[in-house]
Amino acid sequence: MKRMGQYSTVRLSSYTAFLVFVLAGVCTPQDVNDRVPDGLVNGMSGVELSRRIFEAERDMMHRIRIYSPIVETYVQSLWPDTTAQMLLDDVYFLGKVDFLRRLVSGDYATTLLSGTSKNSRQILNDNGQKWELDPDGFVSMLFIDQRDFDTDTYHLRYLKSETLGTVSCLVFGVTAVKANAPGRFDGTVWVENSGLRIVRVKGIFQANHVRLRQRLSPLGASVALPLHFDCWREMIAPDLWAPAYLTIDDNVGWKAIGGDGVTDFHYRGRTFVWGYSHIGSFQNQRLAPSATSDSGPDVIGLEKDGLLAPFGTVERSLNAIIQRLAAGSHVDLPKVTCRILVTTPVELFHVGNTIVVSRGFLEMVPDESTLAVFLAHELAHVAVETAVGKEVDHERSLFDYSPPGEFLGLGIRHSTEEEEGKASALTCGILNDSAYTSASGRAAGFVEQLTTMSRQLPNLTRARFGVGLVENGRSVHELPSCGSSGQSVPPVPQLQLRGRYLVGVSTDELRLAR
Repeated sequence: MKRMGQYSTVRLSSYTAFLVFVLAGVCTPQDVNDRVPDGLVNGMSGVELSRRIFEAERDMMHRIRIYSPIVETYVQSLWPDTTAQMLLDDVYFLGKVDFLRRLVSGDYATTLLSGTSKNSRQILNDNGQKWELDPDGFVSMLFIDQRDFDTDTYHLRYLKSETLGTVSCLVFGVTAVKANAPGRFDGTVWVENSGLRIVRVKGIFQANHVRLRQRLSPLGASVALPLHFDCWREMIAPDLWAPAYLTIDDNVGWKAIGGDGVTDFHYRGRTFVWGYSHIGSFQNQRLAPSATSDSGPDVIGLEKDGLLAPFGTVERSLNAIIQRLAAGSHVDLPKVTCRILVTTPVELFHVGNTIVVSRGFLEMVPDESTLAVFLAHELAHVAVETAVGKEVDHERSLFDYSPPGEFLGLGIRHSTEEEEGKASALTCGILNDSAYTSASGRAAGFVEQLTTMSRQLPNLTRARFGVGLVENGRSVHELPSCGSSGQSVPPVPQLQLRGRYLVGVSTDELRLAR
């Protein structure tokens, strides 16, 4: 794709559009303004305080260059300007970003597992067109300005003091010295009091005016398209606050961009960043794999790549459910361990005696009883079958592969019809001896909702590494109806990504959001 300068751009044509968010540009140096009062921090002058904030941000971008974290972006397109939040489509990107190449050379610097092909980047909008989004744009939102965040280019204006969690902050408005300069940041930053490091960035990048002839050109045109974003950082080393996650939820109208036209669109999404534990963080080296001794190379390889969370609190809670199921069952069941795939798409599968569930699945499942039904069903599959998949070279990182098109997963095969029948029967045997027997209907309702959603959200429901719950608009598993047929089934809440979990940026461990 040809970039038009280094601004946030969309390429318009009769079929698609390219969404790119990149920062830079040239601005006339000016003196620092006096909108930061004296005495906010230890009697420091406003000019000195501004200088230190800019200097701390440049120091962060210098120190962060040693990292190549994993960056995952999931975006939904919704019907704009409605309260119903009707879903239209979604898109998904997963890759590893080399910050050294990106911040020093300005290269694309991202190795993608998902989002490599043109088709995989397209998202449907309310005007019936599919536009192609560029994953690089969301990586750019992790930084305020990759080149020129300094007193010559930006003004700071003190707004208030605020506490984020346990961190005391000064809040500043940020504007470009040259008003409406394309590509420059406009918004708010939160600066922690002690080290004057930016811990949160919320705002938008300035865009060029979109001319009507650019929209109507049959050859297409690159135009600016800004989205508001909110990026939070976490401390991964002393005085080093690194981007951890960002959210977007923005109705964008053509009138707001160019002053004419009527088509609006609504994007909602989030980007997670993790995998800073390879070098330079609180750990001197990457955490050793915590997989059990009987885990296969697939499981160990996923953890080495930072795609499988180290064993922690959430995994222990899943294993506790398995133990309760096994303890009450009259069936001799194999010993299994649950592990969590850190990614958003809904996945549930097993490799040997390891049950793998994705963060996205845990985000959407409504309650423990429903979750227990799915775990019982996967436990039954472990008992009745031996999964055989293709061989994967685990001596190399998955991010070292450069195959054409999308990464096709680990080759975990689907169950045969006979195996599915045996597993369904065994599932009822397990659940009927437990406190979860009445939840089987609720689990079936969950899959039914997920199947319906898959038409609008194919990227959320499509497995990337193993097996999901829905494939090609149909349920993958045959969930049995257990317990008394006269029992009423409570309705399943509307499915959504609830934001229950965050990924530790320097440990990769899954934790409950506060």
